[in-house]
Amino acid sequence: MKPFYSILYVPIRPEVKERLTIGLFMRSDKEIFFYYSKQKLEVLNDLLPKQAYNLLKLSLHSIERTVIKAKKDYEVTLNSLMPSETMEYSVVGEPYFQYLSKYNQNLIAFTSPQYTNIEINFKNFKILFEKLISEGEFIQKAEEEKIDLVMHTRELLKPRIEKYVNWDFKVTNKHISKLILPSILVDFIGKNGNYVIGKTIDFDKPEHSLDNTIAKHIALIGAIHEERKNSKSFIIGKEPVKKFKEQHRLWQNIRNSRIMDFIDADEYETVADYVEQNNIQPLELIAD
Repeated sequence: MKPFYSILYVPIRPEVKERLTIGLFMRSDKEIFFYYSKQKLEVLNDLLPKQAYNLLKLSLHSIERTVIKAKKDYEVTLNSLMPSETMEYSVVGEPYFQYLSKYNQNLIAFTSPQYTNIEINFKNFKILFEKLISEGEFIQKAEEEKIDLVMHTRELLKPRIEKYVNWDFKVTNKHISKLILPSILVDFIGKNGNYVIGKTIDFDKPEHSLDNTIAKHIALIGAIHEERKNSKSFIIGKEPVKKFKEQHRLWQNIRNSRIMDFIDADEYETVADYVEQNNIQPLELIAD
């Protein structure tokens, strides 16, 4: 693969083609770098509506997390003595940018890949970032920042669907008569003949914690399906890095499951569209 870079920018006034460059992506077969300007993001906080600004942050964090994951997965590939050609960071190539564009409501745009003969390393990335994006801004390693995509996704999903569902709701057997456990907390639940439930999950959590969360959710799904077999369950999250073998295996099992729908956090609007289009209604509140 020929080394290339791509500039990320935010359209400010599309009618006059006014835009603000905010980030830089750079990669080769063996190296990959991404960083966005924290200073310019603060400026955009004053220029964009709150919902648009939150979506912009989620998109930037999602790209950052994907780059981190690609790096870690590549390290696992090398450590396993597998051919490096099986990775090549394909997940963060040009098609990935096109994929993101579909879900960010045109809040971020990307320049077409600019191919280069310069060596792809951190020194050259920093020089190019200062020249094209933001001069004098300190660039931290992305790995040092904890990114909670689950919480960011919840913040964006809630205003879209909260009038249709019960949000942050404790389900008991007063609501679902077949439920064996005393209570199970879901992000949302609603009903229109059949039930619709959803849960955002961090698949990078420790294995024991993740197993407990999934087991409770599966118990709820089973109880719901006994009452309404065509009910729908959403699990919203991100693919964990491959070095977390058990978490990654669980993520794969959920993605392939027929009793629940896995939705990538970047595609949270799929859930909102389903809830809106099917006229889901909140459950009747029952005192504990």
